[in-house]
Amino acid sequence: PSSPMMKLEPLLLEFVHQRHRIRQPFTKKEFLSLTNSLIKDTETEKKMIDFKSRNSHSISNQLGDGYWRGFHEFESMYDGIYDIMVEAKVAKRLSTPIICVVC
Repeated sequence: PSSPMMKLEPLLLEFVHQRHRIRQPFTKKEFLSLTNSLIKDTETEKKMIDFKSRNSHSISNQLGDGYWRGFHEFESMYDGIYDIMVEAKVAKRLSTPIICVVC
């Protein structure tokens, strides 16, 4: 089953990249705080809680260590694929990132 967070992950990834660009990467605590605040009291939060109840042993209603680890795997995969697409000349790096989030 896919995570209800998938729709927000491109936006989160852009936040992570922007912080890296200014040499102030997120700590785990900062990232999780931001992520949980973005979904607080939303339909995404309700779906995330339901998803966790069916797919996790965690009793917390917030995103935690497991999401942090999984997001870093997603980030690494995204960066690797993006680099390959640029090398293959099917994508190009823009001076100003374009953020497109469909929620």
